[in-house]
Amino acid sequence: MKMIMVKHFTKRKESEQLLFSSISIVKRTMFLVLMASVTALTGCLKEDEPMVLPSPATGAQVFSVNIGSNYNREVYFSLKTKDSIGNEVNGWDFAFESAANGTHVYINGGFGVKVSQSHYQDMNAIHDTTGCAWRYDNPSWDVDSTAIGNWQTAAGNPVYIIDRSLCSPGAPADRFWKIKINHANATEYSLSYARIAETTFKTVTINKTSNHTYSYFTFNNDGHQLEVEPEKENWDFVFTRYRQIFYDYSPPLVYYVNGVLLNTNLTFAAVDSITPYSSIDYNFAKTKTLSAKRDAIGYDWKLVNTATGHYIVKPYFVYIIKDHDGYYYKLHFIDFYSPTGIKGEIKFEYQRL
Repeated sequence: MKMIMVKHFTKRKESEQLLFSSISIVKRTMFLVLMASVTALTGCLKEDEPMVLPSPATGAQVFSVNIGSNYNREVYFSLKTKDSIGNEVNGWDFAFESAANGTHVYINGGFGVKVSQSHYQDMNAIHDTTGCAWRYDNPSWDVDSTAIGNWQTAAGNPVYIIDRSLCSPGAPADRFWKIKINHANATEYSLSYARIAETTFKTVTINKTSNHTYSYFTFNNDGHQLEVEPEKENWDFVFTRYRQIFYDYSPPLVYYVNGVLLNTNLTFAAVDSITPYSSIDYNFAKTKTLSAKRDAIGYDWKLVNTATGHYIVKPYFVYIIKDHDGYYYKLHFIDFYSPTGIKGEIKFEYQRL
């Protein structure tokens, strides 16, 4: 099984690599500030009204979505309806595939969750994190590059140790947990879990909801299933914080980025950094090879100015997007700041072709 621990980060363009080369000081500082600013879960789903700005002469639409100045929110967006729904990034720990044949389990990298597979099948054999080798999901969520992996065939269905990071609500008591995925079928998962030092555990049923891409679980409030995303046909991508591993550093740099993740296998995308936005039409879009990878848009539409710590948006990165209805769109980003200079307000322009 291919793990993100052994993947090499794709080499960037030479013109961009210079800007990233001094990341070790500024980015590490920004990382510490970012992690210190993560806030506790504040509630259930909230409606976010996107800011509708005047349409440019091309007939395209310009929107602004706010993920918060400390990047604490994730916002789901529909190109067709222009609806957006947001919630707190740290509101969930696991995402379970909701398809009838789905068995994969993903962790919330934007919250800082990481996983270590133990050598035990007995929950009560584990009481601390001694010997843990931490794993992370690839942000693409490729099924062969997940931290939990194929739990059904892994060493007799082992117990996994979970680190929710120092930013977890109720830390340190709620930071470390142990889980075992008991089974999965067409309608549900069975999950057993406990705090790492506990000798009794709970078992919960995670119901698959066929009208959603994933079913979610949180350890908050002693653990429960929750609804995070809109119904799967009502969103195309989510603006969120997630974890990227930069393997061109020694040791590898675990860094939190802010970007755009696709609705897996329902929305597809490709990037073009050469053709002007105004020149891209339907016929051009159809020639592009689109990707179903979750991070096909990702975070590369901006760079960090290491001298100022501010983001620089690259509007010449144009994304060709195809939604689940087969419609093509073009999209590029315009800004990462509000009119008053507050970070986390992402402005983008898009048009159906």
